[in-house]
Amino acid sequence: MGLLSAGVRSSEGQPGIMRSLTAVVAAIRLSDLDSGSGVGWLDDVEEPVSTASIREQACDGGIKILTLGSHGEVLKLGRTQRLFSRQQRLALAAVDGGCIWNGCHAPPNWCHAHHVKEFADRGKTNIDNGTSRQ
Repeated sequence: MGLLSAGVRSSEGQPGIMRSLTAVVAAIRLSDLDSGSGVGWLDDVEEPVSTASIREQACDGGIKILTLGSHGEVLKLGRTQRLFSRQQRLALAAVDGGCIWNGCHAPPNWCHAHHVKEFADRGKTNIDNGTSRQ
């Protein structure tokens, strides 16, 4: 998966620079998002997706979270700056030197930028709250 993701995200002619993937909307109830349980729904996907998967992909996978109330009403659609910029990704690659997961030795260009305090929990998209991982 790391190799495939790196290929999809690579910027032609700019080695080591990762581009954002296309945005997909994930609809999920606020109560499920807050509790970390339950499921949500992705655009054009018939099967439900776990809340944990939605939260992880919201960090770096191009998913915009559409938060729903208990009666299906739209409460909010993401925030303006969720994805890390190219410059932030380069800085994280320089600081972390690759994947920070214990036992993972993936190089920086295979890694995603992730929020330490999750974006869904009001984590900021900045270097102090970012890290690299596969």
